[in-house]
Amino acid sequence: MPGIWILALFLLSAAEGEEVCYDRLGCFSDDIPWSGTTERPIHKLPWDPKKIDVHFLLYTRENPDNFQEISAVDTSTIEYSNFNASRLTRFIVHGFIDNGEENWLSDMCKGSCFPCPKEGCPNMGHFADKFKGKTGNDFTKLYLNTAEDKDFALWRYKVTVTLSGKSKVKGYVNVALYGSGGNTRQHQVIQGTLQPDNTYTSFIDAEVNVGTVTKVKFLWNNNWINPTLPKLGAATITVQSGENGTEYRFCGSEKVREDVLQTLTAC
Repeated sequence: MPGIWILALFLLSAAEGEEVCYDRLGCFSDDIPWSGTTERPIHKLPWDPKKIDVHFLLYTRENPDNFQEISAVDTSTIEYSNFNASRLTRFIVHGFIDNGEENWLSDMCKGSCFPCPKEGCPNMGHFADKFKGKTGNDFTKLYLNTAEDKDFALWRYKVTVTLSGKSKVKGYVNVALYGSGGNTRQHQVIQGTLQPDNTYTSFIDAEVNVGTVTKVKFLWNNNWINPTLPKLGAATITVQSGENGTEYRFCGSEKVREDVLQTLTAC
């Protein structure tokens, strides 16, 4: 009989789960929902947050290219960032064997999901979870970015510009698209050092579906008065449609002073 009691006590002790507690986060057991699930069948306790060393890298429309690192502990980092509590925020978490330095994470935050595959873009994006059970198998167009005015649609184009000229200058470059479906306003595609023979790539979200692109107009500005009156031009401009991946290539031979339009036609 004593042996039976000893065995019973041993089994009860072995069945009792373990627990760990961390400041601010509370306590976790090695049972459901933390572990013992289909995704985490092995009963393990979570690591210490200091060991995990989570980094929160914030991307917003104000800083789509360079993240701001914020802290869950130091609230001042949030106050001085572009974080806005009135806007919907999504957390993108990489896989267990991955890390936050992978290109797909930053590309996704910058909206560099381009172009759509030949079968079309899948249902995706910021509000994808709201479409569950509503669209069935029907193909639905979603927009990677939205405009301020109804009907809020924008069309994304990839613009690649190769500059021509004699010397580098500081300034910016604008490009406007003209096509069978309409024309766009001037969109800034380069800002900073403008180096002749260099190639620059940018994305623009056009307010109109241009359709077949027939020509482009190039405009640059020096930002300040330059007594040397430099000239700059676009040797080539390539435009790729995000909707169907079609590429259009345009060539130019002239160089123009700032704020003078240069028209490029198909090569």
